Amino acid sequence: MSAPAADGSYPVFMRASGNGQDPLFQFARRLRDLHVQAGAPSRRNLEKLTDRAGHRYPRATISDKLAGISLPDWDFVKTFLAACALTGHAPEQDLQRWQAEHRALLRAVGARRAG
Repeated sequence: MSAPAADGSYPVFMRASGNGQDPLFQFARRLRDLHVQAGAPSRRNLEKLTDRAGHRYPRATISDKLAGISLPDWDFVKTFLAACALTGHAPEQDLQRWQAEHRALLRAVGARRAG
């Protein structure tokens, strides 16, 4: 998979679908922003880092979550945050804030499916 461009943008095939108001798009963008802050490790390195963080996620799963193709569960988010911290480049993350945002994402997605 490609790393982000110097401006932090991703190639079109790696962007979450939908518009900027879509909650999954917004959450995936936050994960991608953290990935960039962590030094933009390759998917292969992220796979290894997630293993070190406690739950190994395959590269394809990581790519899907960062692209907004599939909804991340809380375990993925928590592991991804820990993996980014292991790079030594990303600032420490507020787990409570991320969990609140994740819950809001789940509510928004649930409401769209019900509506």
